[in-house]
Amino acid sequence: MLHLSRNGLVELTLQNPGNQNAPYKLPSYVYDMELEQLSLSSCIFRPPCSFGGFHKLKSLKLDGVAFELDVATSFLSIPNLLDLMFVQCSGVHHLNTIKWITFKDCRKVKLFAVIPQEEVSQNRQNEAMNLVKLLSSLYEVRALILDGCSLKFLASGDVANLEFYGFDFNDEDQICSLLCILRSSPNLKLLNLLLSRIKNGSRKIDVNQLKGQGFRIDELKNLRALGIHRFHGSRVELLFVRLVLTSVPILEKMIINVT
Repeated sequence: MLHLSRNGLVELTLQNPGNQNAPYKLPSYVYDMELEQLSLSSCIFRPPCSFGGFHKLKSLKLDGVAFELDVATSFLSIPNLLDLMFVQCSGVHHLNTIKWITFKDCRKVKLFAVIPQEEVSQNRQNEAMNLVKLLSSLYEVRALILDGCSLKFLASGDVANLEFYGFDFNDEDQICSLLCILRSSPNLKLLNLLLSRIKNGSRKIDVNQLKGQGFRIDELKNLRALGIHRFHGSRVELLFVRLVLTSVPILEKMIINVT
């Protein structure tokens, strides 16, 4: 890899599958490369103090990456970034990790994804609210991928593609937040939900009470594709599907995978 780094390498993918307990530490010369695409899996990201950022980087995908950052490398500029994905990263809380990048210089980002290791608990709402503030500065985002719990802390958005992982139809806050986002996303073209697994003893949603709280969405004129995976067939899930179908003039593709 050292030889490649000296010969104008612009795309780098490092996968370390099955070695989460022994992540690969990136060599220092990686941070000197003028990369355009960087994809890391089960690696340690610890840039040197002299690191100023990947100024040509367009795509950054991090899966199971452990961050070891200090004050000198806490604010970086990646002005040409288009795709940004954090999946189950560790070392610092995922929202604090996001703050590590100077997002005021990343306004070109079009795809943004954050899938944390664990759900954002109620006593970490202030950290989750940083996500709202962050998204408000990413004006060009058109595809958003989040976990279901982070969804609670978003009030609105206008994107073309929405994907939520671990969405829980037994969580009233998640349902209301999703409906709020749908009502404020007239340009939505794709909606994809990966539902969470049913937990023993989980509370059932009162469908009648939910209807009384404004279980509605406006017409989704641009929605073309709907996907629901791990579909359990509960009353509230069926109600949601019916709600979407009655709000979409032309739906070209619908996929429902039963658990």
